[in-house]
Amino acid sequence: MDCMSIYKYIREFICQSNEYTNRPGPVCPFVPTSLKQNSMYFFISNDQYNTKERIIKMVEQCKYDFLYNLKPNDGNRDRLIYKCLVMLIRSSDVPHSLIDEIQIELKPSFLQDGLMFGEFHQSANSNAIRNESFYPTRTNVPLLVIRYMVANDIIFLTNQEKKYPVETCVNMIKKYLELYHLGSLYRSKPNHLQSANDILEKLNCSIKE
Repeated sequence: MDCMSIYKYIREFICQSNEYTNRPGPVCPFVPTSLKQNSMYFFISNDQYNTKERIIKMVEQCKYDFLYNLKPNDGNRDRLIYKCLVMLIRSSDVPHSLIDEIQIELKPSFLQDGLMFGEFHQSANSNAIRNESFYPTRTNVPLLVIRYMVANDIIFLTNQEKKYPVETCVNMIKKYLELYHLGSLYRSKPNHLQSANDILEKLNCSIKE
């Protein structure tokens, strides 16, 4: 039932257009291509993954597999950005707050590898970019998801000071800028660079103060 729930979420929600996104196209524009390219992978946990330590160990192994074992892994960025790994957290002993805690704790290290690390569950509070009242990451089954960064992810690196020390925020933005200048961020535009530089300047000013 958990797998069917996620299947329906992906096929009937994520891959479809939705008026509440306030833009044309599917809720996530990358997922339909990911499915066509057979680049979406799933790890289905069991009841042994019921503590923070065990889930983190699982996530780190999945991260390694994502980077080195799961195809495509040929360095073609236009193909890599469609690859993602979805981890189903099936133990009923894992509260949503723990899923959030793990995501916040591991996100900076994922970003240093050019990856994004997201959380999905029934009480997730990540709203849509163009609609603060729409929460597309709310799922019946808790999930953790790994994917490669794209240029528009600068949105998710804004106003992170409530979650992380300023020094950590600076390191995340510097990594983003590094990837931008390497040409590794999909569909990067000058406005993405400007946003990142603005954030970095603001963070540096807060350190001086």
